[in-house]
Amino acid sequence: MIFANQPFSHVTSDGSRSSSVSVCFENGPKTLSLALDDSCGRLQRLSRADIRLFEGEEDVTEAVFGVDSSASVVHASIENFDTAMRWLRRVEWGMEAAAACTSSGAEVE
Repeated sequence: MIFANQPFSHVTSDGSRSSSVSVCFENGPKTLSLALDDSCGRLQRLSRADIRLFEGEEDVTEAVFGVDSSASVVHASIENFDTAMRWLRRVEWGMEAAAACTSSGAEVE
């Protein structure tokens, strides 16, 4: 399922308007969230973006991208989005399925 949360817009203390939106891609219990904003009204487009990954309620962004909690913002680039989409589509079957695929000659991810 793909959905967007309602856009958020507010006036900042200096009078400029700040806007943001979040688009989510769900596959079973996994969610890829792509958040876009205009850097507190400083950009013409919603072009400052980051990616978060969730498995159920658990934020697994750090584990998937190998970043530590002090630098856990994952900027949305084509390469990072590709990594996130591969994670979203990946299905883990357990060791017995991996052994069956290996013995049949199929590739195991």
